[in-house]
Amino acid sequence: MPNVNLSRLAIAAALALAPVLTPIATTAAIAQQAPATPPAAPATPPAAPTAPQAAPATPGAPTADFTDEKLRSFAMAFIEVDKVNRTFSEQVEAAPSDTEKQELREEAGRKMVEAVEGTDGITAEEYGSIMNAAQADPELVARIQTMIGEAAQQPQ
Repeated sequence: MPNVNLSRLAIAAALALAPVLTPIATTAAIAQQAPATPPAAPATPPAAPTAPQAAPATPGAPTADFTDEKLRSFAMAFIEVDKVNRTFSEQVEAAPSDTEKQELREEAGRKMVEAVEGTDGITAEEYGSIMNAAQADPELVARIQTMIGEAAQQPQ
């Protein structure tokens, strides 16, 4: 598959930025649960990097201009990727061997790519581009967080 490396890069970017964006997705997911259900602590993926700070914009550096429609698609995909990440992070933590942990991580990566590709209006490459752009653009992060909050409120 020619897009495997780019897709893996997109997923790696998703996991790197997840600590920044996940609180919004987590809050929205909790809001969708029955009101009597107490919120669960968000699962942290194994070996998750610390929350990255958006790098200051370099003067004169081009910033990506993503449409609201594309960011809505990204938000829907992000929520699905987050669900896969939560499911597999628990399984990886419980796996008895490093080999099984690695196999689960690889399966999770495939499922994450499937989640993105299964979302209307976005490809894994576009998802990765948005994730990469967000690492250097605090305004884009804010737009994404808003879109994730809105997407999570929509009935599924």
